[in-house]
Amino acid sequence: MPTKIGVIADCYDVDPTLVDIAIEYFKQPAVGINLLVLNGGLGRDEKSIDRVLGSALRSGIPFLAQPGCCEPVNAFEDIAKACNYNESCIRATSYPWLHRLPDHDIVLLPGSATRAEGTGHAGFFLVESTPGRSEDGSAIYIAASRLELYITRPDKTVIFCHEPCQTKAFSKGPDYVRPPKQEDEEKMVEALESSNKGSAELRGVYDFLCVSKAVSAHFPDGRYKGCDLQNRQVLEGQLTRELFWNAGMLNKGYCGIVTMEGEAVSFEEVPFR
Repeated sequence: MPTKIGVIADCYDVDPTLVDIAIEYFKQPAVGINLLVLNGGLGRDEKSIDRVLGSALRSGIPFLAQPGCCEPVNAFEDIAKACNYNESCIRATSYPWLHRLPDHDIVLLPGSATRAEGTGHAGFFLVESTPGRSEDGSAIYIAASRLELYITRPDKTVIFCHEPCQTKAFSKGPDYVRPPKQEDEEKMVEALESSNKGSAELRGVYDFLCVSKAVSAHFPDGRYKGCDLQNRQVLEGQLTRELFWNAGMLNKGYCGIVTMEGEAVSFEEVPFR
C-alpha cells in the first residue's frame, strides 16, 4: 500500500501563517498524506520552533520532526519533550530515529554538517568512535557504524536528513567547500553557488549502507533536482528505486510530497506562493 509523506523544511524567517497554510493543505483528504516530516530549518529561536511544532500538533496529522542547521539544540529538545507526549507527534528528536511502517522504513538523521553561524545550533559529525555531544551541547557525534542499526531494509528505507549528500544535482566541485565569509551579500551568494552542495562523507555512509533514497533540504539551488545513484535526473512524479531529492523548502515557497510504493518512490513539488 502506498505511503504519502508531506515534507516541510527551512521555514525559518517566513511568515508563520505560511506554515499553517502548508499544513492545512496536507490535512485535505484529497491530498492523502499519511504523515508529515518536519525536516529541519524550523526556526532560529525557541519561539519560532514552538510555533512550527505547535501548528503541526494542532493539525492532528501524525508527524516526525528533527532539527537542521539553525535550531538552538537545547530549545529544540525542550519543545520536543513536550511534543512527544502528544498522540500526533510520532517523534521529535535530535538523535537518529527509525519509524517502521508495515511496508517501509523512515529514518531521521538530525542536524547538519554545515552549521549556522553562532553557538548552540544543531550540527552532527559522523565519527568512528563513541557517539556523544560536544561540551557546549551544540554538536552531536553520531557513530557512522551505528547507523546500520536503523537501516535493516535498505531497499524500503527513505532517510530524511537536512544535509544533502554529495550528488551532481547539488554539487559543482570535487569536495565539500564551506564558502568564505563575505560581508557583501551578493558575493556570498556567488560563493555559495560556486561551492559544492553536498557532504561527500554522508554520501560515503549512504553507499556503505546501500541507501538509495534520501530526502534533504538546506541548499535552495538544489530544489527541483532529483537524481539517482548514477546522478541521472529523476523527474517529478516518476517512480524510481533510487532518489536523492532536495525538498520542502518553505522559505522558497515550496513544500514536497514523497510517495513510497514498495521499493519505489516518487516526488512532487507543492507551491505555496
